[in-house]
Amino acid sequence: MEGPLTTNSQPYALVITGVSSTITPPPTPTPSPTPTPLNPAPTVSLNSPTNGASITLGAQFTLSANAADLTSNGAVGVVSKVEFFNGTTSLGAATTAPYSLVWKPTAAGNYILTARATDNQGAIGTSASATVSVLAALPAPTISSFAPTSGSVGTSVLINGTNLSSVTGVQFNGITASVWKIVSATQLSATIPLGATTGPIKVSTPTTSATSSTAFTITTPLTRVVISQIYAGGGRWWSDYSHDFIELHNPDSTPVRLDGWTLQLARGSESSWIAVSLKGSIPAKGYYLVALAGGRFEYDLPKADASGYFDLAVKQGKVALMRNATLLSIPSPLGLPQLSDLVGYGSANAYEGSSPAISPERYDAIFRANAGATDTNDNYKDFDWGYAAPRNSATPVTLRKNQLLPRKFR
Repeated sequence: MEGPLTTNSQPYALVITGVSSTITPPPTPTPSPTPTPLNPAPTVSLNSPTNGASITLGAQFTLSANAADLTSNGAVGVVSKVEFFNGTTSLGAATTAPYSLVWKPTAAGNYILTARATDNQGAIGTSASATVSVLAALPAPTISSFAPTSGSVGTSVLINGTNLSSVTGVQFNGITASVWKIVSATQLSATIPLGATTGPIKVSTPTTSATSSTAFTITTPLTRVVISQIYAGGGRWWSDYSHDFIELHNPDSTPVRLDGWTLQLARGSESSWIAVSLKGSIPAKGYYLVALAGGRFEYDLPKADASGYFDLAVKQGKVALMRNATLLSIPSPLGLPQLSDLVGYGSANAYEGSSPAISPERYDAIFRANAGATDTNDNYKDFDWGYAAPRNSATPVTLRKNQLLPRKFR
């Protein structure tokens, strides 16, 4: 029916033509894929060499680096290799930590070195660069002579030759000296190390070495025994002890045989000496008592290990401990190879160091410090007063307190 619809028209209807009766819903949108996290590059740093370092052509050099890696989710990753480069030229690679490579340059010049780390997914990280100078090799050293030609451990030796300014090490028959220094291009000094034996001297540079044509002879050091106490007041009415005495001390850890040794004594300015022959041994860290002239009012000494009749002067005197029996005939034995120790006291004209030791007094002996072991080769500094306390090789006597014991009359 065409035309307007009115209230008088029955029935009411509306027909729409040309349209499908089925309505299609819109399509559901496809969700976007979650993006895959990127694999971070490993981190790497070059430890050695440092920037500005220099080495000599022909020397080997260790390249080393630290490297670490993380996966895309932050877990610890895997470093497959660390490769070392000079510019763009590969010098080699290390596949396990610690990452290092021994490198020996083939030409002098400046090298720009880097380390490049690669992880197991192919990501690459590169270190900061280090510039290294490779210096042309210096001429080989030579050894022409050395002095002295023999000595014990601790002796200082002057080594003469050429091209010694590039030396980096000194050996005595294969034992490395820890104390040495370059004096000039033609001389260096070295101290004989512990454990050295007779044999050649060798000096080394980073690229070469030189060996002496003759051997340096290692000698056994002479045994060291010192004069530890001097008492010159024996046998007098005011004395503590019946005799003057000299006490010796062995500061070392092994006993010392004294057979053939002599204790020689002289007045302060004389060249005439009196010798007391010694025998037996002095214990390790022990003492040895030499009794001298004596008198009546006093306590007896402990049993002496040796004895003589020389009367020590209280105000001045000289005592020399010699490793032989040759009687001295000079004012001072200083410098003689067989002298073990010398003490001059009071106004003596021969002594070790800056000045003579102080003189003994009535009740006081003069003692070396540290129970007799202090020996700085200076009599004035090494000795001080103390109540006489003689100690022998059998039973060391405990030092007395600052008191006098009653004397007996014999």
